Amino acid sequence: MAPALYAIVGGVMIFFCLWLAGELRQQTKELQKLTNEHQTRQFEGDRSPRPYFTHIDSVVRKDEQGTGMLMLATVNNDVPVRGVVSQILVLDESLDPTKEPVRTKRVEGANPVGPHGMLTHYVPVPVEPDTPHLFIAFHMRYIDALSNKPYSQAFFLEWTGVRPDGNFIPHPFGTSKQKKTRIEQYIKDRRIPMLE
Repeated sequence: MAPALYAIVGGVMIFFCLWLAGELRQQTKELQKLTNEHQTRQFEGDRSPRPYFTHIDSVVRKDEQGTGMLMLATVNNDVPVRGVVSQILVLDESLDPTKEPVRTKRVEGANPVGPHGMLTHYVPVPVEPDTPHLFIAFHMRYIDALSNKPYSQAFFLEWTGVRPDGNFIPHPFGTSKQKKTRIEQYIKDRRIPMLE
């Protein structure tokens, strides 16, 4: 009786091991499928759904002739763009709608901007002693090179100007929401056509 019992138990054990191996194979396949789906979603999630430029730096420099130059640098995310048009307004701190902008510049880019590509713009600015606090409105319009959808962005900065002794802090900085609203109102009151 014992050998027959061993044969039955052995058969059951073999059947159980075969069943368990099949279940493990099936679970491994399902786990691999879920892992692949997660990695695909994660990769697609890493890619931005639209192009977007980030303002990475701005600086005011004075050359040997005493001319001031504002440099604005932006970098694209991972979506290529084409047809970039930029408009930069340099405005007196009073934002008096009866006064013209200190400087205006409009640039139409000739080349597309690839993923992580950088765009740098230069605008002359006054750097004489007692140059007042200035606001900078920087608008961009471009087309997603993959979807052909148009997009626009705006950056609002301010610069502390030049002290009476001729010294200045070279880096403009992001402005507050309240000042941004004042800048937008100035643009509206002056009827300055901006990029949209």
